[in-house]
Amino acid sequence: PAAKLELEWAYGYQAQEAHSNVRYNVVGEVVYHVAGIGVIYNPNKHTQEFHLGHGDDVVSLALTEDLRVAATGELGARPAVRVWDADNGQ
Repeated sequence: PAAKLELEWAYGYQAQEAHSNVRYNVVGEVVYHVAGIGVIYNPNKHTQEFHLGHGDDVVSLALTEDLRVAATGELGARPAVRVWDADNGQ
């Protein structure tokens, strides 16, 4: 049968190879990364939204001055930088 997995919760925090990698977005949610996932945590609702576009571990995170757009960079043979909405992970 066809099955689809959906990420419900991301546990952990990348601290070994990354620094200054936790930020707040424009509405006060916590933006960080774990493994190859960008995470947006809402502490009031205790919910998470995800950016799932990376193919390897994320090691860098930056937000624009208005705190609305995130950029994350990954490791790997062909590392990529991805730019996404810091409110919903899209």
